[in-house]
Amino acid sequence: MADRKPQYTAAEIKAGLLILTSIVLFGLFFAAVRGLRPEKELVQYHAFFNDVGGLNVGAAVRFGGYKVGRVSSIGIDDENPSRIRVDFDLPPDVPVNTESRAYVGQVSLTSEKHLEITTGDVAAPRLEARAEIPSQRKDLFGLADQVGGKVGEVLDRVKELLAKKTDEDNPARD
Repeated sequence: MADRKPQYTAAEIKAGLLILTSIVLFGLFFAAVRGLRPEKELVQYHAFFNDVGGLNVGAAVRFGGYKVGRVSSIGIDDENPSRIRVDFDLPPDVPVNTESRAYVGQVSLTSEKHLEITTGDVAAPRLEARAEIPSQRKDLFGLADQVGGKVGEVLDRVKELLAKKTDEDNPARD
């Protein structure tokens, strides 16, 4: 009895290729929906805040306004419970340096909060992985406190000038 090779018709081959292609596409779709992506090399940094004002895990991290990473964890600092520790991951080619600062920001009034990292100074040395990036308060309420203080100083000076002008216009008569 001679070995017989199976003979497939063109329609059967096309159907088989269609099924294989469908399985591959379904697998890619499933991976995309589940967020399964190839692992990228990331560098973790952290910053400490007194108030994170609505920042959430998974929030965007922006470097000079450009979206570069994600917040990986937020929690109370073990060493100083009056601070909040924010850990975040960035690609290793993001030039975070010793002059960079971290703050919680928003692109618009209705957008979600994100972590903003300033670009720092081109001459400043780069930060090592897992380093702390100093934080600063740069939200609307922090700016309102600063502006309110400056307005108060200006009003005090105006009062002094008006009082001085009044004294000059009405000299005391002896």
